[in-house]
Amino acid sequence: MVKQAAEVDLRPPPRRPFGVYVLVVLLLLGVFAAALEIARARTELLGFWATAEELLRDRSGLVSLADRLFVDPDVLTVVNGLIITVWVLVIIGMWLLQRWAWLVLMIATGVTLTFALYRYFEGQPDYFGMLVNVAVAFYLNDRNVQHAYARRSPVEPA
Repeated sequence: MVKQAAEVDLRPPPRRPFGVYVLVVLLLLGVFAAALEIARARTELLGFWATAEELLRDRSGLVSLADRLFVDPDVLTVVNGLIITVWVLVIIGMWLLQRWAWLVLMIATGVTLTFALYRYFEGQPDYFGMLVNVAVAFYLNDRNVQHAYARRSPVEPA
């Protein structure tokens, strides 16, 4: 009986885990939701845009939280502008595998999950949003993702 050697994949692991692409798309949806919320606060949205804004606002934790906390359209515009700015910076940081972006996204996921639990006990559960945020939290804690976003020591001169 001849034993065959097990095939070993010697290719280096990809630099950017696949889930980062999914996270970037989700964050871009958050940017779009905040932009639609700004448009809603400033003008009256009609048709498709009104439906899309309502759906995304209910599904986007931070935008929905801002909508509950602030009533004044000017303040709501500023807060959503800050959300857009932070999300764009986090998208860039996630793409460049920066540890701070991982940390900001993990904190935002925790805040969003806490708000989702509040909504659940209030009688307005968002099961899909909870599922997505729990999946994001588990994914960010995956060993390969942790390795990709690990702190890097400065390169010592040769």
